Amino acid sequence: IDMIAIVGDLFLLVVTIFQPVLYSKLGRAGSVIVFIPSSGVAGIISTFRLWQNLGPNKYTFWGASLFLAFALCGVVANFLYEATCIEVIHAAIASSFACSVISFSVALWHAELPGPDVSSDEVIKG
Repeated sequence: IDMIAIVGDLFLLVVTIFQPVLYSKLGRAGSVIVFIPSSGVAGIISTFRLWQNLGPNKYTFWGASLFLAFALCGVVANFLYEATCIEVIHAAIASSFACSVISFSVALWHAELPGPDVSSDEVIKG
């Protein structure tokens, strides 16, 4: 799963770096075709990484799960906006992504410290 994460991160990094170029060449409607699906993939990858890498507990599980759920609600709202062009849907898009960041923060806040079997050399001290 680490190799999948490395390849996925590299792909998402490249897509994110080229997003402004796509936006300038294709406009908002054209660039969304690439950016929204790649953001959905990033959300799925991040969900499992949040839950498993921060010490699997109920807070990291629910924080990661709600992070993905809210992010996907934003994707659905974006598709609704494209279909209807009703500007007020932007509030739903922004709210869903704001709520996903809150859920992400809950997962980070409740990350577990490494157990006693981890040597102090492996822990990054902040």
